[in-house]
Amino acid sequence: MIDYIVKHFNVDENEVYVTGVSNGGFMVYRLLCEMGDRENGKPWIAAASVHSGLLGAWHADFSSCSISKDTPLVHFHGLADPVVNITGKPEGKQELLPYAPVTNAEWKSVNASIDYVAEAMCGSNAITSTSNPAESTTCHQTCDGKVEYCMVEELEHMWSGCSNKTLHMYDPNHATNVDATKYFADSFARQSSKSSKKETNL
Repeated sequence: MIDYIVKHFNVDENEVYVTGVSNGGFMVYRLLCEMGDRENGKPWIAAASVHSGLLGAWHADFSSCSISKDTPLVHFHGLADPVVNITGKPEGKQELLPYAPVTNAEWKSVNASIDYVAEAMCGSNAITSTSNPAESTTCHQTCDGKVEYCMVEELEHMWSGCSNKTLHMYDPNHATNVDATKYFADSFARQSSKSSKKETNL
């Protein structure tokens, strides 16, 4: 699909970005896990962002994941998300999940998304810095900023900073929460700028 888009829509193959929310977030992790680098050593995906999704349970063993070490990732998640609960599936409760039902222990192993990605990319999941772009949001950076995950207080299964009035019940702090759309776009723009500088220096 990427080859087709690059060929037919005049897209720079070095600037392919992916983002997804909920089930789409699971898909982003799957793309990162399965696509890795192209034959020329460059990543298929220049940068990725995920909102309210996790590293999916389509395969119990993630050791075969080939996540590129050159693909930055930003992940947003609501701490009150009842659908894709970042802290684990409540014991004995069957939730509507975007993949086959799993036990609580299995959920918690899948919930190691950020740690797994950081380990795969730079060999460590240690937090290198922390920031608060909003009072309700805490962002942790690992891999010297290449992997970033932001936890949003009181946010349910909803996009941070959502401006849709009919959905405000899911984001009580929508007016002050970080606008995830802008946050992701800025992250992609920074990566694009870095790529352009690399090309210029070659």
